[in-house]
Amino acid sequence: MPSRHPSWLNHAPFDAAIVGAGVVGALTARALTRVGLRVILVEAGADPAGATKANSGIVHPGYDPERGTLKAALGLAGARAFEVTAAALGVPFRRTGSLMLAFDESEGQTLRHYLAQGRGRGLRGLRLLDREEVLTREPAVNPAVLAALYSPDTAVTSPFELAVAAVQGAIAGGAEAWREAEVTGVERGAAGFTIGTSRGQVRARRLVNAAGLGAKRVAGLAGHQGLDVRGRVGEYLLLDRDVEELVKMVLYPVPSPFSKGILVVPTVHGNVLLGPNAENLADADARANAVTRQGLAEVAEGARRLVPGLPIDRVIATFSGTRAVAGGDFVIEPSEQVPGLINVVGIASPGLTASPAIAGHVTRLLSGRTPPPEEPATGATALSESPRRTPGGGRIVCRCEGVTEAEVIAAIRGPFGATTLDGVKQRTRAGMGRCQGSFCGPRVVEIMARELGEPVSRVTKAGAGSELFSGRTKEAGP
Repeated sequence: MPSRHPSWLNHAPFDAAIVGAGVVGALTARALTRVGLRVILVEAGADPAGATKANSGIVHPGYDPERGTLKAALGLAGARAFEVTAAALGVPFRRTGSLMLAFDESEGQTLRHYLAQGRGRGLRGLRLLDREEVLTREPAVNPAVLAALYSPDTAVTSPFELAVAAVQGAIAGGAEAWREAEVTGVERGAAGFTIGTSRGQVRARRLVNAAGLGAKRVAGLAGHQGLDVRGRVGEYLLLDRDVEELVKMVLYPVPSPFSKGILVVPTVHGNVLLGPNAENLADADARANAVTRQGLAEVAEGARRLVPGLPIDRVIATFSGTRAVAGGDFVIEPSEQVPGLINVVGIASPGLTASPAIAGHVTRLLSGRTPPPEEPATGATALSESPRRTPGGGRIVCRCEGVTEAEVIAAIRGPFGATTLDGVKQRTRAGMGRCQGSFCGPRVVEIMARELGEPVSRVTKAGAGSELFSGRTKEAGP
């Protein structure tokens, strides 16, 4: 398990501290190292990708956010930068294209609005398809469809792999990264900030608050008041890979002002993802990571409106994620109340798409410099299989996903390596297949205990408080 970090109070201050290792915080840390800054990334959880991992994984083309918003500007810039960023980090990326489906004339008018708006933003290949064209391209779509807006640029990626790779990239650029380091206090002084965490203290000249659902609390600790961050929970159903050929493209309903709606998404790993629904929470932490019978039924109903023949009996996993919202737009701005603090909050959809552009934007706000152009990693390609996987020899640990013991060991020993069962799962896909870890879970725990030098009773699912065992795991023989 990770050891307690030392205090950095006796060292020169970092140029910047980033709180939160979701995809935005992680990419921002990496971007800052690419302009030569000395950076520390502080994450409350045991692994990167907190809320990021419960994400649809869609790289949206950028035709729908309202004109004049940061969502529109950074979503479009992020969409254009995403493929090369994914290639540079060796993260899976695949252009699937998408269809926004209309089922009545009112929805058809909305399609025409988005078509004109997208063309005005320079998006190429957008066009309206009639019912016959839709069903020719996607035979499983509801035959009641009237028309669809086709975008060839829509893509899918792996959000948690992106966050992990971004943290590793930041470390390779010289950044320090702390896990299980919840911020407990922030003091503003003449030379910058002293940040207290559950792992020790650190000093930094500038502070980037990318703490997601915890951003209001972190801002308050720093002395910034009035930040309005609320939770919006979304639930998902994940189908087995044996239905991979059911749909080829991302399928959207016509969105509401509240949400993009319940989608049908072919993932980079061959599953089909359904969701999310959307429910605003009075308490940002309420129902965190929980699913409900009612919510999952809502997801199934919404997805079947688009594809009536979806085999819900092929669901292998359900999950939810709570994203942080702060009104109708991203909030990315230096604090007028606390010099040196930059709040980066409310990064709901299309936050994943916008993340490379947000990282560049924050880097310019903080340093006045723009990160250099990305260079693709050696051998990285835009494939549906992750180019980051490097299967090794030895026994197969996860039969569903074909993960070897060597891969699990590499995930634990690598930069910012896995210290939890979920961490191994996100880096290797061990436990993400049809049996959801029923076969490989005990084997992965055994390897983790050996590699971390801890008893199996200390191995957790996702960090402190999620221990997998209680009491004795073996009885002595006669």
